[in-house]
Amino acid sequence: MLRATSVLTIGCLSVLLLLVAVPLWMITTAAKRDTAKFSVPVYCLDCKSVGVARKKESGARGVEVLLWLLFIIPGVIYTLWRSGTARRACSVCDSTNVIPADSPRALEARG
Repeated sequence: MLRATSVLTIGCLSVLLLLVAVPLWMITTAAKRDTAKFSVPVYCLDCKSVGVARKKESGARGVEVLLWLLFIIPGVIYTLWRSGTARRACSVCDSTNVIPADSPRALEARG
């Protein structure tokens, strides 16, 4: 027969597992979805190059890791904010001033 402390421990471990597993699942599915968005050819309006876009996120990875290690909930919130503010960037000059390479404006600029 289970004692009350064992049931409480199992309940706490289940909640902790949910607090870690659900955000990790959300992050991995968002990363898979973003792969298609960021792996398209783009034309950079700053350096005039054509190449595959790369993902540029706001914030700092070190802060994200620190928040995850110290506080689970702020880490989740910060991670979701970073992934939500990600933009396409030029792989040459790191500028976010890019447009799709097959857009009329890019085709006109390339001549």
